[in-house]
Amino acid sequence: MNSILNETISLPSEIFDVPYGSQFIRLSWRELLIATIAILILCISIPPIWSQFEPIQFGPDYRIPYRESNDYWLYERYCNSQNSNGEIRVVGDSVVWGEYVSPDQTLSHCLSETTGSPFCNMGVNGTHPLALEGLLQYYSKFNAGEKVILHFNPLWISSPRHDLQITKEFAFNHPKLVPQFDVQIPCYRADFSDRFSIVFERTVPFMRWVNHLRVAYFNNLDFPSWSIEHPYTDPFIENIDIFEPSRQLRHNPIPWTESGIQKQDFDWINLQTSLQWAAFKRTVTRLREQEVSVVVFVGPFNEHLLTESSLHTYQKLISEISSELSDENIPFWIPEALPSSLYADSSHPLHEGYNMMAQHMMQNKLFQQWIQREG
Repeated sequence: MNSILNETISLPSEIFDVPYGSQFIRLSWRELLIATIAILILCISIPPIWSQFEPIQFGPDYRIPYRESNDYWLYERYCNSQNSNGEIRVVGDSVVWGEYVSPDQTLSHCLSETTGSPFCNMGVNGTHPLALEGLLQYYSKFNAGEKVILHFNPLWISSPRHDLQITKEFAFNHPKLVPQFDVQIPCYRADFSDRFSIVFERTVPFMRWVNHLRVAYFNNLDFPSWSIEHPYTDPFIENIDIFEPSRQLRHNPIPWTESGIQKQDFDWINLQTSLQWAAFKRTVTRLREQEVSVVVFVGPFNEHLLTESSLHTYQKLISEISSELSDENIPFWIPEALPSSLYADSSHPLHEGYNMMAQHMMQNKLFQQWIQREG
């Protein structure tokens, strides 16, 4: 036994010439460079190639499906598809999108019918001004001379929570769109790695496309997690119609007085300290620097829902908004409140309300001249 243990085993010397590594295949520096270049070419080319084959038709009255509200690559593609169509963009939150109406009952549709000019619905649910700022900065492209109606919903300055000023952390809409480093949002507590990954996704088109796949086809899950839950499902066949705007209403379209909503006493925010109003003004400034022709549309807020003291504060804020926009020479329109029966809640009109808004808007000389003006 001792002789066996003491016996020397001879191994070929070539074995010791191979560098140690866990990988079976090791690339030289030249091969590694070629592989890196090939991967970069694929990452750059896949998103535009994918958009040529993915079945999406951006026809009249198109709007981003509610399920795809966080699919910013889809919004970017929709925005780019309208660049050469000459349509007037109507940009904003769910008031523009049409929370209580079908795609052919929205403000953009009513404006198209009233004026005979083409308008497109570029609203996205839940895009408060801080989120809208990011959406237009990172996922939208406008040409010089294009016309944009930019909507401001006073709901976003109706309380410290809506203005994102409260210090307690809570989940708000579209955290991936808000400023990650340059604006302090008290209720937003993401750590550095999360913020960095969001900035990286915004910057790299390939990562925006990856997020599109995750939202559109995998229910916001990564592929391994989704495949465990759906082992026998083809996501691309299962979700073939997901980009079609549904005519199914999300809410029962009845007046607010019939749905049990009580009068509200909102805790309105001072404009000078409002995070949302500051973000909205930055967005207007950025669009004007791009030589986009912008008209700001404020409201129509449901004044009938407010208590007397809250209404007084609201009217004072509207007066301040009017003064600030006038001082900056920003064209704007602040309509009178609609009849109470044409509101579904604090800020969303019903179909008849959108029709009335479109008619009133086109009776305004500023809008008439703006629409007729060539870009």
